[in-house]
Amino acid sequence: MEMKQLCQMEIDEKVEENMKALEKKVEAKKAILKEVLRTVEDENDRKESAKNRKYIRDILSCEVSVPCSENTSISVQLMDLFRFGSHVIARIRVQNRAPSKYLILRISSSPADFSIHWILFGDESSLKTEKVVQGNSILFVAIPFSAFYRTDRISLIIHSKSVADQNGLFNPSFYSLIVAHQNCSREDVVSLPINVTEASEDVDLKTIEFCEERKAVQIVQSLFTSLSLLSVPVPLDFSALRRRFPRFPFVDFDTWRLLIGTDQFDGIFVFTENDASESTVIGRNTQLCRIFVEKINEDGCTE
Repeated sequence: MEMKQLCQMEIDEKVEENMKALEKKVEAKKAILKEVLRTVEDENDRKESAKNRKYIRDILSCEVSVPCSENTSISVQLMDLFRFGSHVIARIRVQNRAPSKYLILRISSSPADFSIHWILFGDESSLKTEKVVQGNSILFVAIPFSAFYRTDRISLIIHSKSVADQNGLFNPSFYSLIVAHQNCSREDVVSLPINVTEASEDVDLKTIEFCEERKAVQIVQSLFTSLSLLSVPVPLDFSALRRRFPRFPFVDFDTWRLLIGTDQFDGIFVFTENDASESTVIGRNTQLCRIFVEKINEDGCTE
């Protein structure tokens, strides 16, 4: 009986030993996949990669022949996540690591079965949009809540490409469409995990009439990101606009103004900066923006 128990213990120990060895092999194979897809950005990444590759050699007695990709153009940092309307907004700080060149961005997602919108601003307090990253910029990305139906977590894929000259560049969204359907030169790619449970703050458009300018700027930046924009290339007569639409709430922060549509024009916004000769109409889609621009032209609200 004792001999039988002893044999069983030896078998159990052997099974446990084999299981541990198998687990190490599985982890090593996962490490291979990670190394093939890895993008090295700094010295810490290099050290982690070297450690991973040694682990693979020790466990599987093989080498990863594919070298790590090096990201020499871009650094990204997730600043925060917040809820805005029917979207989660991600604010991301983007740094151009090759300041002698301009950085063009293209944003995609994984999984890719939903539509995202994004826009670049010079900094947190700026309402001027940018085509490229010159030094540091703030990237706003609007992700619909429907993206999180199956899972709390998705990945934003930030593609970047350095160019020497920004003259003649397309609108960033237009550029994204073109690049997605053609073979082009090498891009650096960074993946950023987004977890909807971390978007705890609810930024409410209705508070814009009463909040401080910093928060109001964040709301307008979110409108720019999540809705459609249509530029009005002629100056608007805001006095005439306010007479024509007296029920529209009006926000004035000296350097910029926002008119907020109500009733049948709910969801329409008119934005202008005091030193600008053109304004921007914001709405749920471009067609609604065009209809509103036609109306204010007919009503004599342009100078």
